Amino acid sequence: NALSIGDLKNLSTILDVASTRGAFKANEMAGVGFLYNKLQAFLAKVAPEPKPEEAKAAAPATAEGK
Repeated sequence: NALSIGDLKNLSTILDVASTRGAFKANEMAGVGFLYNKLQAFLAKVAPEPKPEEAKAAAPATAEGK
């Protein structure tokens, strides 16, 4: 039972949605924000998002005129 990068990305999304919906008390926000920032930094190191130029280059070419 290990955590995957996808699990951590989902956790990041859950924290974001929960904070947007007001699930945390004001005195909890500093701890939640600290954890969220650490998680984001970790994900940036282990699974960096491709830059727009790299994503465009990695996308399969589409057949033109079809």
